[in-house]
Amino acid sequence: MRRLFITRPRRFVGSLIPYTIHLRYPGTQPDDPDCQWGSGHVMGISIANGETKNIPLRRERCAVLISAETSTGAAGGPAYYIEAGSEDVHLEIRTKYSFLDGSRYELHPL
Repeated sequence: MRRLFITRPRRFVGSLIPYTIHLRYPGTQPDDPDCQWGSGHVMGISIANGETKNIPLRRERCAVLISAETSTGAAGGPAYYIEAGSEDVHLEIRTKYSFLDGSRYELHPL
């Protein structure tokens, strides 16, 4: 089974805010036939400041999202799509901040 390694670099700013990893596989939810990424998802994997998570991945295509509950409300970022295959995937979380838009979390390959 392949693995997903996600690293959250140690930073002082926002260090106490827990981030959450959302992993979604293709499928449709019974109550929403238009949703392509709804079923078969793993949610609620917390990642702390300076931590690396090792998560098992299926061989099919999947989407990874990062979210956090900040002092200004829920924040997230765009999905990162991992193509089908058998190789391990290494990603790093990068936090972006804008006074207009607030916090945004991006995943970048290592």
